[in-house]
Amino acid sequence: MALRFDILPPELRAIIYKLLLVHDDIICIGGRRYCLHPLIMATGKQILQEARPILYSLNRFQFHQPALWTRQYVSEFEQMASFLDLIGIQNAALLRCVCITFPIFEPGHASCTLNLIKDRCSGIRGLHLMALNAVDDSIIQNTHKSLQLLPSLAMVKVEAKRGCFTDVQRERVQGWSWVEESIQYWNSADDEEDETGSMGLGLIEYYL
Repeated sequence: MALRFDILPPELRAIIYKLLLVHDDIICIGGRRYCLHPLIMATGKQILQEARPILYSLNRFQFHQPALWTRQYVSEFEQMASFLDLIGIQNAALLRCVCITFPIFEPGHASCTLNLIKDRCSGIRGLHLMALNAVDDSIIQNTHKSLQLLPSLAMVKVEAKRGCFTDVQRERVQGWSWVEESIQYWNSADDEEDETGSMGLGLIEYYL
């Protein structure tokens, strides 16, 4: 006789959901396929309600990779907006950590993307920013102001290519009251992989 899933203890069901729905690394929206099994949520209303928070709250989602399903350029903002439209308001509110590029390329990029997160991701706790080019002072200041408008945000992690931030800029961000962690750098030359596989990236962790 087959064992009914819904009569298993809640703790055991939670373990099974995590095995099926949680990826150890960041999930790149529009990127490669991942070994996840979201179809389990289609097997019943109770399972759907139990599994949704695990899928959306325990995974980290990245939006700064080119979409593989189209040859046309899709901006990060468009990727995120499409994803949030697809999963719906309730699921968007379950998101806890997202990864985006540091707003350095397009005017207004910071306000657009971060406003989208503020308006649609009410439960966001962590934000991972990637900086691959030099960052203008005004953009750093505007980003700081935008981050202060995210009431649920508890941690910001910035991964920056070496040279993206000047010494003065690093001192400025470290002087903000919510900065508790110092900037850390791996010992690697610009654009050369070190033993960890990084390419001259520095890691900045902020705890609000």
